Amino acid sequence: MKKICTLLLTILLLLSATSALAAEAKPGETVTVSIRVGANAAMFWNCSVSYDNSVLEFVSGQAELDSAQFNSGAMSFIGSGSDATVGTLTFRVKSTAAAGKTSVSASGTGGTYSGTVSVPFSGATITIVNAACTHVWDAGKETTKPGCETQGVKTFTCTLCQETKTEPIKAAGHTPAADATTVQPTCTADGYTTGKCAVCGKELEKEILPATGHKADGGVVTREATCTETGEKTISCTVCKEVMGTEEVPAKEHTPAADAETVAPTCTQDGYTTGKCVDCGKELNKEVLPATGHTEDEGTVTKEATCTETGEKKITCTVCKEVVRLENVATQGHTEDEGTVTQEPTCTENGKKEFFCTVCEERVREEVLIATGHQAGEWVVTKPVTKEEDGLEEKYCLLCNELLDSKVIPNVTWYYMTVCSAGLRFRDISDLTENWDMFTPIDLSQDGVQTFDLAAGNLHVIGTVTVTVADGAVTVDYDMLKDINLRSEFMTLFSDFASVTTLDESQLTAYPFGEQISIANDLGGDTKVLLYIHNSVNYPSDISGLELLPHKTSAFKAYVEELKLNMD
Repeated sequence: MKKICTLLLTILLLLSATSALAAEAKPGETVTVSIRVGANAAMFWNCSVSYDNSVLEFVSGQAELDSAQFNSGAMSFIGSGSDATVGTLTFRVKSTAAAGKTSVSASGTGGTYSGTVSVPFSGATITIVNAACTHVWDAGKETTKPGCETQGVKTFTCTLCQETKTEPIKAAGHTPAADATTVQPTCTADGYTTGKCAVCGKELEKEILPATGHKADGGVVTREATCTETGEKTISCTVCKEVMGTEEVPAKEHTPAADAETVAPTCTQDGYTTGKCVDCGKELNKEVLPATGHTEDEGTVTKEATCTETGEKKITCTVCKEVVRLENVATQGHTEDEGTVTQEPTCTENGKKEFFCTVCEERVREEVLIATGHQAGEWVVTKPVTKEEDGLEEKYCLLCNELLDSKVIPNVTWYYMTVCSAGLRFRDISDLTENWDMFTPIDLSQDGVQTFDLAAGNLHVIGTVTVTVADGAVTVDYDMLKDINLRSEFMTLFSDFASVTTLDESQLTAYPFGEQISIANDLGGDTKVLLYIHNSVNYPSDISGLELLPHKTSAFKAYVEELKLNMD
């Protein structure tokens, strides 16, 4: 009973520590939310944050725990700690955000001596208020069926906020029964229908079918028109043949006799015609034939245009040869050459490029060639570091050899060490070696990821070993702190401690880092093996992140005892 109560209390603590917080904001406002970590036993953890960037815009973020750091590029926190506020994030609600809720989520994992574990994190829920919904209406459904004389109702629902709106459906109208009486209309008389509605049975009012009206034909000429009198055309209905009326046919034009006098028009003067009508003999009025106007040629250049001065072109009529007008010919403008560099630019001073016209050889313009700026070379050690004094590095311009920068090489201690995965020391179990070399028993029976410290001979923790078991294979890899130089690497897997007869690398099977090793084919199906890493490195004493392996603590001793359970 005591164990059950303890378990329930733990669950309640986790739920309270990882429940999402709430906040409110309007479009355009900023809102700050907290990211929390729940109770956990991880030595360190990594927390990733996600949000909807169509609703929120990231403004800033910071860690609240002293043991945590915030990476804005990856939107993540790394650090250690339990049941606390990891950090805060500030967002701006976009002006286009619709009313509703949006989440800032947090999740992550942590590491222990036994491997990777899940760590509970909580984010926040932000409610966006006072924002008008940009309704997206569905296709709608008929909620009230229309009658013969009454309107129906169609209801539409917004797919975002569930608000509704309605539209009327036009009344269906009456449907006359099959035995209704119908008298068709004629050109001049109305028709009608009588009877009952086939749907509702209502006695329908007499419905008038309007008269169709006459449809006129094209007309028949009943009296021809002459030069002096109009004619007449009779119009009839094409349906009932009733005469609808008459139309006047306009009088014909006079036709000049063959001996009529004609004076043709010229480019600048009108012409005319005179004579009698062939049909009625009437003396016709004098008809003016308008002057045709000049027909211009393409023109003749009388003065060629230059780069800077206009030319002249004469336009002549092709009919009467009269000069119609003079027209300017546009200047050609300068034709620039590709330019000539008359002063080369240097690292600190501008150069000059001049352009000339290829036609008149006039200097057209000058172009400034921007100074190239210094081109920095690599750092060069000009004074090596010694045990007694700092060294010096300098950087020079590759173009002009000017000194651009210098920095002191601090006098630090360099370590030259062998490196193993943290675990049991060979010399604590056998007299095989007096060296500090360690090995790590690992269990390959289940898929997953296991991590172990990578320790140097001086007990500095310089990195992490990762063992991944998946799909019947194991992959071993490692990461080291920045500025640690790898000189050599070696890794093997022993089946059990009895099989360890030598640590001479030339007599052992070497396995590659970062590549899959088949448990069945390479290890004979053995799932409890001993990992032995023997790398060689060197590094300065001032690199960041160096820590000592806690080999004398009770926690580490318990960790070693736990590892022994993985040995055959």
